[in-house]
Amino acid sequence: VFKPNFPLEDEVESLEALQAGLLAVPAEDDAMLLEIVLAVRWKGSDVEIGGGVVFEYYFDSNCGLISFLVVSKVARGQGLSRILVETAAQE
Repeated sequence: VFKPNFPLEDEVESLEALQAGLLAVPAEDDAMLLEIVLAVRWKGSDVEIGGGVVFEYYFDSNCGLISFLVVSKVARGQGLSRILVETAAQE
């Protein structure tokens, strides 16, 4: 879902940068923590990703920033973006 919607390499963070953000520790890392929320559906043993939101939480300023929001073409028009943004805001 992510790659087809952000096809240019300079539009996205590197895998290493995403991994570093996901592994941040509040007491040790003074920058930010990265979070990813995915909307998934299981059909038997198959998993479909309908969309996702990538957001950053900044410890020092106690604020968040949505970096990426993506919804698959088949899941669009069903309110999934709103649900993903609301979920990120609650996190």
